[in-house]
Amino acid sequence: MYAVLIPILALPVAACGVEAPSVPASPSATLRPYLTLTPTPTSTPAPERTQIPSIGPTPTPFTHTVREGETLLGIALRYGVALDALIAANPNVDPRFLSVGQELLIPGPEGEVPGALAPTPTPQPAAVSPVRCYPESSGGMWCLGAVRNDGDTAMEGIGALMSLYDVQGEIIATEATYAPLNLLMPGQQLPLGVHFAPPAPAPARASLTIVSAVEARQVQERYPGVVLRAVEKQPLDGGAVWRVEGAARLEGDGEGEAQLRVLAIGLDAQGSIVAFRQFTAPEPLRPGQEIPFILDVMSLGPQIDRIELAAEAQWLP
Repeated sequence: MYAVLIPILALPVAACGVEAPSVPASPSATLRPYLTLTPTPTSTPAPERTQIPSIGPTPTPFTHTVREGETLLGIALRYGVALDALIAANPNVDPRFLSVGQELLIPGPEGEVPGALAPTPTPQPAAVSPVRCYPESSGGMWCLGAVRNDGDTAMEGIGALMSLYDVQGEIIATEATYAPLNLLMPGQQLPLGVHFAPPAPAPARASLTIVSAVEARQVQERYPGVVLRAVEKQPLDGGAVWRVEGAARLEGDGEGEAQLRVLAIGLDAQGSIVAFRQFTAPEPLRPGQEIPFILDVMSLGPQIDRIELAAEAQWLP
């Protein structure tokens, strides 16, 4: 079905992510927490609405075979197509995890592609939050922001550029980032984070620019439901770290397989995202299958005041 963000304190949830009391789940492998010391937020501009920039399309549709080190954004720039058009032309491709040898359909004029599933990309308004950057003792730096869907339709394939500026307003570093889940429903938000390797520059400010946000089509058919149950949370180290564990079950019918993810978002007392951690099932799940998860969510800055959960599954081709 689709992914939802839910406060972990609530028992009932809608659609894809549902918490319900049940038997406790055994922990699975943990994901590595972000390691930071003495975070110092940078000053940032007020939130702004951005529209997807348009790049000239190629004359005819054809395919591109992914090579090592390539990204969707780099491939889009190479062929002169908009990133959102490339994502819309390949709806079953996860923009965060490309495989060497994977074939991508490059859209032609006006973004048209063969087949009924791939929609014509529609620019979607997206509200971005201020960006906060947190230096690491190693000399690296994490920068966190968020994208919110204030529209009436679901969005997917959300990509952005994180830019750092000096005191003169000149860009000193830019990195591409994708939302940790594909689907963003109306009224919900997802984190966008970038790690700048050491030696990271010392920015005067940072900002997010959305470069891809495609209107999601056939959500019910492409995203099976996910039920979260036996969810428990425990603040540690005075709230700097929270442990979240439970079990996720794939709903749906048939013999298909789906990739499942669980996302835990840590928010401070002001509602700003200060941490997030994602669990990805190591193997595809079939309808009715369940998998335990455990997430240690470590704040990059202020203490975590509460946790929101989102779950998403997407049918594999």
